Amino acid sequence: MRFYTTKPLQFLFPQVLWRGPSDHVYLTFDDGPHPVATPFVLQELSQHGIKATFFLLGSCVEQHPDLARRIVAEGHTIGNHTYDHVSLLFRDGQFTGDQITRTRDVIRKHTGITTKYFRPPFGHGSPTTYRVSKEHGHEVVMWDVDPGDWQPVSPDVIVNRSIGAVDPGSIVLFHDNDNTQNKIAGILRPLISNIRSRNLHFAPLPA
Repeated sequence: MRFYTTKPLQFLFPQVLWRGPSDHVYLTFDDGPHPVATPFVLQELSQHGIKATFFLLGSCVEQHPDLARRIVAEGHTIGNHTYDHVSLLFRDGQFTGDQITRTRDVIRKHTGITTKYFRPPFGHGSPTTYRVSKEHGHEVVMWDVDPGDWQPVSPDVIVNRSIGAVDPGSIVLFHDNDNTQNKIAGILRPLISNIRSRNLHFAPLPA
């Protein structure tokens, strides 16, 4: 089963943001902008008056700059997710820095936003990743809830995994990509309803 929490890692890497302030829940979406999944996500968030955080790939921003601008125009926070979505686990500082700066520049060119958050693909980080990110003015953001939304399982399974793990301050990992394009809306609707029924509120990471 894909679902897991990152609590053990939170103690090993305290310099990484694993959770947000405890007065909100933080929905995050990786791998966009995607021509199908991202509009679905934006529509659902808009209908519920929710702002979230999108970690964008530089290559996807170049392909879909209008969607990147739409994310910003609708009040969401955007972060840096590298250009090519490659694992940085065994990469040196120069490679990591190039991925961060190339994506930062692409996002700034098309949206006017200079990113300050960085999330390594697959969550594959190392002391080098964290050091280089800081040198380039980015705070590394991970998550404490990963419900495995990209897996070939029903939205109900993903929702139940999420509901069982989310608590105040949780940063929840979702994706707007090929694997989630046909089910992300069906995941978000019941999840949002359940979390709000617990008197919890949503917020983006501060821009």
